[in-house]
Amino acid sequence: MTNGPERGRGMRDLSKGSVEAANKALRDEELALLSGDVGRLDDEGNLTILDRKKDVIITGSENVYCSEVEAALYKHPGIHEAAVFGVPDEKWGEAVCAAIVPASGYALRQEEIIEHCRQYIGGYKIPRRMAFVEALPKTALGKVLRTELRRMYGDPDRP
Repeated sequence: MTNGPERGRGMRDLSKGSVEAANKALRDEELALLSGDVGRLDDEGNLTILDRKKDVIITGSENVYCSEVEAALYKHPGIHEAAVFGVPDEKWGEAVCAAIVPASGYALRQEEIIEHCRQYIGGYKIPRRMAFVEALPKTALGKVLRTELRRMYGDPDRP
């Protein structure tokens, strides 16, 4: 949520059905904009955006931020491109899954990626399901379509 005079004083979000509902977003007579981002403030008041709220994976009551897992994956020289997303899991609620485009000349293995990730992130954040693909599904502007990846790999019986 952001707040400030630049947010457009006097604007109302009527998507919730009433001016009263929209007014709940007002603070100090200025509109608060719900961005859908998840962030963290450090001790100096600096905001670090961690991820989009809709992309946070909740596995065994732990929050996993896709961007953090992707940053660890991109440290591997054999990974050209990667996208992390949550898929349904009977035991944990959601499981961390990664679609990985190998760099030219690399033949990656799941065990290799798991070992690589152990150096950078906690065990519960490491993707246990992976798909090695030629390309990631994207919009015309080049944004990865995580919804398409969830649809494609959301079946828990699929590798």
